[in-house]
Amino acid sequence: FRDQVAAQGDRTAVVDPANLGDLVGAEPRRLTWSQLDSEVTHLAAQLLEMGLSRGDVIGVQIPNSIELVKTYLAAWSIGVVMSPLPMPYREREVVGAANQAGFKAIVTVGRFGDRQPLAEITAAREAMPTVSTVLVMWPDASTASTSAMSVSAAEAGDDDRSAVEARRTADPADPNDCV
Repeated sequence: FRDQVAAQGDRTAVVDPANLGDLVGAEPRRLTWSQLDSEVTHLAAQLLEMGLSRGDVIGVQIPNSIELVKTYLAAWSIGVVMSPLPMPYREREVVGAANQAGFKAIVTVGRFGDRQPLAEITAAREAMPTVSTVLVMWPDASTASTSAMSVSAAEAGDDDRSAVEARRTADPADPNDCV
């Protein structure tokens, strides 16, 4: 990833699906490699601030999008293990996966078409004792009344870069560490 950022910084790296607005209510975006790197670093810093570290497992239920790519790359960069949750999964499947894998956090969306994944996960929270944090991508008015932490697209600041670089230096992540 870092090699691609260095080699192709200003070229397009990722593109959201054209129907993202219908799915989650957000406008589709395009990011260059440099923009993607900056947003990944910001998200990784947020995950570190939440206390996530090497070997922690997070469940991710977000549709194919830039945010999904960013979440994978941010988690990988700090050694956090991702457990994908397909969008059709409902309470029973999410609770089962969370308890079997010991999720420390879940990343989801406020809405997906006519469904409300965040509301479903929030309602099932007591059945998932290891989940300490729920993060919501594309926060909106419907997510404001929940205890979920909102995650918005943002570029990394100097503090974000310093925190993530310090983590990488102290404990370099290898994508094969979780295997």
